[in-house]
Amino acid sequence: MAAALTASGLALANAGVHMFDLVVGAAVSLETDDQIRVDPERGEGWGEGDKGEVTIGLLPTLDQVVACLAEGRLPPPKLASALASASSAASALLPVVQQTIADNVRKRKLEEAQQ
Repeated sequence: MAAALTASGLALANAGVHMFDLVVGAAVSLETDDQIRVDPERGEGWGEGDKGEVTIGLLPTLDQVVACLAEGRLPPPKLASALASASSAASALLPVVQQTIADNVRKRKLEEAQQ
């Protein structure tokens, strides 16, 4: 779902839809030993004890969560930790998303110039 959120944000930007910020998705899983994994494989955060997965859609510049899916057994302090980690992961992806958009704009301008 995190990849779908990022892809939809890129598609909107590519289509020229005016937005307040870019949507960037990120997912984390929390293991019983409180280890947090970024971009886990499906089901990695499942099992006995306090485990789960959190997926968010973040507007990094505005620091707003626009989508959140938490699955598993996550007590409030662990959920807060997972949300903070997912937000950090999404913010770290922002430069890659911005570069992708810039590359696409350059490519479009070159194609228009050649026509």
